[in-house]
Parts: sequence; C-alpha cells; structure tokens
Amino acid sequence: MVKKLVEVTRSGEIESIHFGIGVLVDSSGKILREWGNSSESIYPRSALKPIQALNLFKHGYIEKANLNEKQVAISTSSHHAENIHQLILQEWLKNLAIDENKLACGEDWPWQINDKIKAYNKYKNKRKIFHNCSGKHCAHLAVCIERDLPIENYNSKDHLLQKELINLIENIANFKIEKLGVDGCTLPNPLIPLNKLAHLLAVFSDYSKLGHLGYV
Repeated sequence: MVKKLVEVTRSGEIESIHFGIGVLVDSSGKILREWGNSSESIYPRSALKPIQALNLFKHGYIEKANLNEKQVAISTSSHHAENIHQLILQEWLKNLAIDENKLACGEDWPWQINDKIKAYNKYKNKRKIFHNCSGKHCAHLAVCIERDLPIENYNSKDHLLQKELINLIENIANFKIEKLGVDGCTLPNPLIPLNKLAHLLAVFSDYSKLGHLGYV
C-alpha cells in the first residue's frame, strides 16, 4: 500500500501528487517512522553498491592491493564516466592485467553531453568503462582474481562471489532472500522488503554492529 507523500503546487493549485512508501529504521531493526506499508518488496538495484563492496573489506583486499580512496569510492557508487572516472578504471584494469571486455556490465556513453561528444569523437563506439556500474564490476573482478576465483560468469547468481554476497545481505538484514532478479548491469539483485533494506543500510552505517558481524 502506497501513501501520498508529496503535493506539488503551482500558483496556489495542486499540479501533481506523488505516492510512495518510506520507512526509517535504526540498526537494531526497530521501525521509527513509516509511510505506507514498508513490508512491500522492492529490488534495491544500485542502492546495494556499498553493501556489495563489503567483500573488499571483509577479506582485507583493500590493504592487500593497496587500493586508494578513489578506487574504493568508485567501487561503491555509480559514476558519470567523466575523465577522472575513466582514468581510475583504466589504471585499475591495467594493474589487474585484464581487458575492459571482461566487465559484465553493458556498454554505454558518458553521462554529460560534453563528455559524450568527446568520447564519440575519440572512440566512435560505446565502452564498458563508461557504464555507470563499471566501478562495482571492476571491484568484483579484482576480488575474483585476488581469491583465485573464476572471472568468467562472475555476474551469475551461481558464482561463489555472488552467493557470498547474497548470504552477506541475508545475515546483515536478518532476512532470507527467496527471489533474485537481474539488475540493469547484469548482477543478481535480491527482492527484499523495504523495511529490511532500511535495516540493512542502518547496520551498514553502524560501525559497531558491522564490526560485530565481522565485516569490518
């Protein structure tokens, strides 16, 4: 059940009404505030990026590979394929000695029009490093290589890395994932109630809770 959340007015009249669901949950799992029915399930998609990058922390890969803050940041977020993002990814792939074609995300253009024009003039084609999820994918490949896991089909729900990530989400959110969808960048994405996602993110933000679970 959705709830009316926002009314947009123009010249004193209601122009549009926006419905949705919202919830505020603390790291103990207690619902502090709710708008609509927060037990409705959603696909979190890119909201999971920081959680998916926990593999880098859990196994100490950041220290082992001496990753810098820019590499960590791009692995936990979406990007617009600006020049700085392209350089980070190109250097990382070079250090891993793999081609960008190993990235399972699709090909795309940079987000900003000026960057898009420059990319077209230079390459004439879309590239995988331009995809807004390519940082996350680069991190997944890096972890596979460091742990001697197959890099082929690393985006499959049956790959050990993805199974571990779903198990990690279940452990932190205290919720059993029953259904996996496919994100726009080809990685598995769990169907999860909004309030369980909120709990997951609250625990992620609570260093003491995350440390107790052994992820930092």
